[in-house]
Amino acid sequence: ELALHRSEQAFRQFFDTGLVGMTIEAPYQGWERVNRRMAEMLGYTPEEYAQHHWTDLTHPDDVDADMAQYERLLRGDIDDYTLDNRYLRKDGSVMDASLVVRAERDELGRAVRVFAIVVDVTARREAERALERHRDELEKLVEARTHELVAARDAAQQASRAKTEFLSSMSHELRTPLNSILG
Repeated sequence: ELALHRSEQAFRQFFDTGLVGMTIEAPYQGWERVNRRMAEMLGYTPEEYAQHHWTDLTHPDDVDADMAQYERLLRGDIDDYTLDNRYLRKDGSVMDASLVVRAERDELGRAVRVFAIVVDVTARREAERALERHRDELEKLVEARTHELVAARDAAQQASRAKTEFLSSMSHELRTPLNSILG
């Protein structure tokens, strides 16, 4: 009993002081438990989570993909899945997350509990989006500079052709009277 109690305490301490969001859910019934980090990430109290199903807090554009994977997990087609997802915070803002979900199964293979680990990757996604914007701006600058260089090359080629034509014409114009004089 003491070993079981210590093991339970260690699990609770790990779960509650986790560095990432963690949830435990009964299939189709919603969250049984969420840790403090998950509560902090979305701004809800652990008690408020009990009033919501995870689909309520998932970004509407991401619910279908997440639900499809979740259904496969419950059917036993897969044991776990990883997904990039977005959640709606209590204040209305969006949190980008990386989600790992795994099912605990009974002896018949039915899912009895579903565990999820949620990592807030909002800062990383914002940095990626900023990098993407900067890359797009740089591509536009490179494209504009390339057009300038092409225009300068075309002007230089045109000047070179004009010079060649001028020299050819002058050479012909000078050669005709000189040939008479020499003759």
